[in-house]
Amino acid sequence: MFRRINNDKISNVLNYFASQIEYLSMTKTLKLLYILDETSIKETGTPVTWLDYKVWEKGPVAIDVYNEITKQETFNYQGKVLSLLQSVQLEKKFNVDRNSEEIFLKPNGKFDESIFNRYELKLLDRVC
Repeated sequence: MFRRINNDKISNVLNYFASQIEYLSMTKTLKLLYILDETSIKETGTPVTWLDYKVWEKGPVAIDVYNEITKQETFNYQGKVLSLLQSVQLEKKFNVDRNSEEIFLKPNGKFDESIFNRYELKLLDRVC
């Protein structure tokens, strides 16, 4: 539910992470999202993104973000397609050591800080 409300905020969080961290992998992205929300909950009582997380073997995963990026799933809300890919580009590279393709996020466009409050902006910086 909150994904359709906070799509722009989540997209900009991904853009910020991708602009601050070179070679931002999908795994690191998912961990940073969780750390961002968990820290905000501990300090203020509310998350930044309102994403739902599931516990997976290698840690918590925001399923909506994972599915959209890895499976190109989209969300429709009142006839409007919601996409996180408005703020990030995906780059796929083959990892010879793991014998698998990996996804890296790159910023796409400018980070819009106007949708964040002061606390959230400072937290984004701390998490990075």
